[in-house]
Amino acid sequence: MNDEIDYILETFNFDRVHVAMTALDWQWTDPREVPTIARLKKRAKILLDTAYKEKITIATGGLQATYHPPIKNSDPLIDLGPILSLSFVLTETNSADYNND
Repeated sequence: MNDEIDYILETFNFDRVHVAMTALDWQWTDPREVPTIARLKKRAKILLDTAYKEKITIATGGLQATYHPPIKNSDPLIDLGPILSLSFVLTETNSADYNND
């Protein structure tokens, strides 16, 4: 899975994320500042490694790494192994709290 993680880190548009974070003054702590692209990549790698090892979705600071389990098919040529994805999330909502008002 290391090759797949390297591919994600090489092709993900960290420049675009940095531009958005700068425009929004989206600061991370320690130090309290908009993260550099190098820091974004380092955090993304940690998240991707964790998502894969623990088979979870994990997010922090706008970055979200998701583990997608293998897809089994009756035709073994169509079977897909696990897939990782990396996203930058500006906003999100879900229905979990819909009836809890």
